Amino acid sequence: MNFQVREGGGVSASHHFRLSAAADPGLLPRILEPFAKRGLVPRAVHATQADAPGGARLAVEVAIDGLTETVAAHIAACLSGTVGVEAVALGAPAVLSSRPGRSATRLGRFEDRGAEQHVDGMAIAG
Repeated sequence: MNFQVREGGGVSASHHFRLSAAADPGLLPRILEPFAKRGLVPRAVHATQADAPGGARLAVEVAIDGLTETVAAHIAACLSGTVGVEAVALGAPAVLSSRPGRSATRLGRFEDRGAEQHVDGMAIAG
Protein backbone atom coordinates (compact mmCIF):
# COMPACT_ATOMS: atom_id res chain seq x y z
CA MET A 1 0.00 0.00 0.00
CA ASN A 2 1.45 3.38 -0.99
CA PHE A 3 0.18 6.51 0.76
CA GLN A 4 0.71 10.14 -0.21
CA VAL A 5 0.42 13.28 1.89
CA ARG A 6 -2.44 15.48 0.68
CA GLU A 7 -3.67 18.89 1.71
CA GLY A 8 -6.60 18.88 4.11
CA GLY A 9 -5.68 15.94 6.34
CA GLY A 10 -4.77 13.33 3.73
CA VAL A 11 -3.17 9.99 4.53
CA SER A 12 0.60 9.96 5.01
CA ALA A 13 3.15 7.22 4.42
CA SER A 14 4.50 7.35 7.96
CA HIS A 15 4.33 9.26 11.22
CA HIS A 16 6.91 9.25 14.00
CA PHE A 17 5.82 10.06 17.55
CA ARG A 18 8.74 10.89 19.85
CA LEU A 19 8.19 11.06 23.58
CA SER A 20 10.22 11.69 26.69
CA ALA A 21 9.11 10.56 30.12
CA ALA A 22 10.22 9.48 33.56
CA ALA A 23 11.08 5.78 33.52
CA ASP A 24 8.10 3.81 34.80
CA PRO A 25 7.21 0.11 34.39
CA GLY A 26 3.66 0.89 33.23
CA LEU A 27 4.59 3.62 30.76
CA LEU A 28 4.92 1.58 27.56
CA PRO A 29 1.42 0.05 27.74
CA ARG A 30 -0.01 3.54 28.42
CA ILE A 31 1.81 4.90 25.36
CA LEU A 32 0.50 2.13 23.10
CA GLU A 33 -3.10 2.46 24.34
CA PRO A 34 -4.18 5.31 22.00
CA PHE A 35 -3.06 3.22 19.03
CA ALA A 36 -4.70 0.01 20.29
CA LYS A 37 -8.01 1.81 20.93
CA ARG A 38 -8.12 2.60 17.22
CA GLY A 39 -7.16 -0.91 16.12
CA LEU A 40 -3.72 0.30 14.98
CA VAL A 41 -0.47 -1.64 15.19
CA PRO A 42 2.71 0.47 15.00
CA ARG A 43 5.36 -0.49 12.45
CA ALA A 44 8.07 0.03 15.07
CA VAL A 45 8.32 0.92 18.75
CA HIS A 46 11.65 1.75 20.34
CA ALA A 47 12.33 2.71 23.95
CA THR A 48 15.65 3.65 25.50
CA GLN A 49 16.30 4.26 29.18
CA ALA A 50 19.00 6.73 30.18
CA ASP A 51 20.18 8.08 33.50
CA ALA A 52 19.56 11.79 33.87
CA PRO A 53 19.57 14.35 36.68
CA GLY A 54 16.41 13.78 38.68
CA GLY A 55 16.07 10.09 37.80
CA ALA A 56 15.96 7.66 34.93
CA ARG A 57 14.37 8.86 31.70
CA LEU A 58 12.76 7.04 28.81
CA ALA A 59 12.90 8.13 25.20
CA VAL A 60 10.22 6.38 23.16
CA GLU A 61 9.56 6.53 19.44
CA VAL A 62 6.55 5.00 17.73
CA ALA A 63 6.48 4.72 13.93
CA ILE A 64 3.16 4.04 12.25
CA ASP A 65 1.88 4.09 8.69
CA GLY A 66 -1.41 5.14 7.15
CA LEU A 67 -2.70 7.88 9.47
CA THR A 68 -4.32 11.10 8.37
CA GLU A 69 -2.73 14.29 9.69
CA THR A 70 -5.85 14.85 11.82
CA VAL A 71 -5.70 11.42 13.46
CA ALA A 72 -1.94 11.74 14.03
CA ALA A 73 -2.42 15.12 15.73
CA HIS A 74 -5.23 13.70 17.88
CA ILE A 75 -3.08 10.74 18.97
CA ALA A 76 -0.21 13.14 19.79
CA ALA A 77 -2.60 15.17 21.96
CA CYS A 78 -3.75 11.99 23.73
CA LEU A 79 -0.14 10.95 24.31
CA SER A 80 0.72 14.34 25.81
CA GLY A 81 -1.99 13.75 28.43
CA THR A 82 -0.69 10.29 29.33
CA VAL A 83 0.48 9.94 32.93
CA GLY A 84 4.28 10.05 33.00
CA VAL A 85 4.75 11.55 29.53
CA GLU A 86 6.47 14.92 29.71
CA ALA A 87 6.94 15.81 26.04
CA VAL A 88 5.59 14.63 22.68
CA ALA A 89 6.88 15.53 19.23
CA LEU A 90 5.16 14.46 16.04
CA GLY A 91 7.81 14.33 13.33
CA ALA A 92 7.09 15.21 9.73
CA PRO A 93 7.21 11.93 7.82
CA ALA A 94 9.06 13.29 4.78
CA VAL A 95 11.80 14.84 6.94
CA LEU A 96 12.34 11.84 9.20
CA SER A 97 12.26 9.17 6.50
CA SER A 98 14.50 10.95 3.99
CA ARG A 99 17.62 11.40 6.11
CA PRO A 100 20.68 9.97 4.34
CA GLY A 101 22.01 6.75 5.81
CA ARG A 102 18.91 6.12 7.91
CA SER A 103 16.37 3.39 7.60
CA ALA A 104 12.81 4.50 8.31
CA THR A 105 12.74 1.97 11.15
CA ARG A 106 16.00 3.10 12.80
CA LEU A 107 14.78 5.13 15.70
CA GLY A 108 16.22 8.04 17.62
CA ARG A 109 18.47 8.54 20.61
CA PHE A 110 17.44 10.54 23.68
CA GLU A 111 19.70 13.28 25.02
CA ASP A 112 19.06 15.47 28.05
CA ARG A 113 20.63 18.90 27.54
CA GLY A 114 19.56 20.67 30.68
CA ALA A 115 16.15 22.28 30.35
CA GLU A 116 15.90 21.32 26.68
CA GLN A 117 15.46 17.65 25.83
CA HIS A 118 16.38 16.13 22.50
CA VAL A 119 15.49 12.89 20.76
CA ASP A 120 18.00 12.15 18.00
CA GLY A 121 18.85 15.83 17.73
CA MET A 122 15.23 17.05 17.56
CA ALA A 123 14.38 19.41 20.42
CA ILE A 124 11.13 18.64 22.20
CA ALA A 125 9.45 21.03 24.57
CA GLY A 126 8.73 19.85 28.07
